[in-house]
Order: sequence, then C-alpha cells, then structure tokens
Amino acid sequence: MLESEPLFRVRNLTTRLNTEAGAIVPSDSVSFDIAAGEVLGLVGESGSGKSVTARASVRLQKPDDAIKAGELWFAGRDLRRLDAAQLRELRASEIAMIVQDPAAALNPVMTVGAQLTRVAREKGMSEQDAAARALELLVQLRIADPTRRLAAYPHELSGGMRQRVLIALALMCKPKLLIADEPTTALDVTVEADILSLLDALRRDLGMAMLLISHNLSVVARLCDRVAVMYAGRLVEIGPTPSVLADPRHPYTAALLASVPRGAKADGPLPAIPGEPPDLARLAPGCGFRARCAQAGPECEKPQTLQQVGDGRFSACWRAIA
Repeated sequence: MLESEPLFRVRNLTTRLNTEAGAIVPSDSVSFDIAAGEVLGLVGESGSGKSVTARASVRLQKPDDAIKAGELWFAGRDLRRLDAAQLRELRASEIAMIVQDPAAALNPVMTVGAQLTRVAREKGMSEQDAAARALELLVQLRIADPTRRLAAYPHELSGGMRQRVLIALALMCKPKLLIADEPTTALDVTVEADILSLLDALRRDLGMAMLLISHNLSVVARLCDRVAVMYAGRLVEIGPTPSVLADPRHPYTAALLASVPRGAKADGPLPAIPGEPPDLARLAPGCGFRARCAQAGPECEKPQTLQQVGDGRFSACWRAIA
C-alpha cells in the first residue's frame, strides 16, 4: 500500500486463540505497511482485535495461540523465520511496545532506574551512559524530581507516572518501531497533550515508525499519517488520516466518527452504533458489520475484502467499491 519499501510489512496475518468459549480469530487476513518515520493508527471498538493484531505482528503470542501470515517483514528480516532468542533480541533493541497496563508491565521488585538501565546495559551501553539516558527520558517526560523517582519502586508512583516510566522504558534503546497500545490511557488530559507532543517529536528526531492503537479519534487525527479501521478481526478501511476522517468510505468508520463529540456544544444525544460487536467465536460469513449497518443488503452476505477506492485508500464495503 506504500510506494517505497516499508520498514514493516504484514500480509494476511491470521491469529487463532483458544479460549473457554472456543477458538476465536481476532486477526483475520490482516495486511498493512508502515514506512520508516510513519505513524499508522489502528482504531476500532474494544474487542475488534487491535491489540492482538499488534502483538501477533511481532510474534508476541501465548504458546497455545496460532499465528499464520503470508509475510512478516521488519527492516529486511523475515520474522517468521527467527527463533525465540532472535525475536527477544530484536524486540529488546529495534521494536518496542507500550502496553495499556503499566502495573503489569513493570517489575514490582526492581527500582525504576534499575529497570530503565537494564535493557540499555544488555545492549552494551555503559552504566554511566545508561543512567544518563534514563534520567534524560524522565526529564523529557516531565516526571517531577526525576533523580528521586529513579530510586523509587513502581508501587510508589501514581498510575500516570508509571505509564510515563513505561514509555521511557520503551524508548531507552531508540527503537526503529514503537507499538503504542493506548499509551495515554492512564494520563489525565492535562498531561496527555504533552506526552503526545513528546512522542511525535521523538519519532521525528529518531526517524521512528509507530503503530498507535487508540479509541480516541482526536489523538489519531493529531498524530497519525494514516489510519486503519478494524472491526471483528478484519481491516475495513485504511488510508491517509485526513481523507479517511473527512470522507469515510465504510459505514463502520462513518458510525465511529458520528459518535465523536464535536465542539463545545451538543445539539442533542450523540448517535450510537446500534447493537453489539459480534462474538468472534460465532462470526457468520460475510461482512461482520452488516447486522449493525443501516445500509446492509444481500451483497453484504458475501465476504468483503479491502479494495482500492482512491489514492492510497482502501475499503471493504461493496458500496464504496461499486
């Protein structure tokens, strides 16, 4: 979908998870590219498969999960052919991830400073340089009294501060690709703007690519070059952020945008998407959104795949393609 060779290429990624409710497929034939320095936003309702897709794309899966892909290329390397040790090495140096729950991601028995410097020390950075880098990041992330925080344990920090430490941990080794899964969820609105500005500045300075998972379309509009919309384990629309947000070509994208408050005043209740997201363990053939779509017709009972509908734009709705 990009003219130049992308830093990260995913083709036909399918993930099957074994759950108590049965096997579910939260990623079904998902394909996307991310260029060096580009930010791709991945949006959709909770349960649409965004986080699972992101983790599976860099082969972060549980032992019982099954991942299949036509291609998983990162910086010229085939991730499908790397063994566990090679994947750990790559994820420690060139691919970083910010997860939603910092309390689960941070080690409760290690100080913040020890956790920040450990990865850098494993990559050959001197103890002095690693400590300086850790302090620099805490200052950039506007953590008050950063020297004292380096000696603190995670439980001694607020939720928002732990999230900023997690961001610092992801950026310690200046990765080529950052996967940010709702990176500002634990932050209040007064801090969120600063963190987003910092992430944007750092990705520009480092030439870092980013896969940003978010439910906040205003964040996506501000930070992302392109946006991919996901529903029921499939991508239903992808394209340049301004054109997708201004002129959605899939009913689900249009419904998401219609439910976003615009301006300080509201003329009435915001429109809600009727119904509930489908059960991925019992997903019927055809378009997964058709049961909630006011425009659904007989054609929607057939499988819908992404088709080009404009310059760099793709939609999985027959109405956009026709």
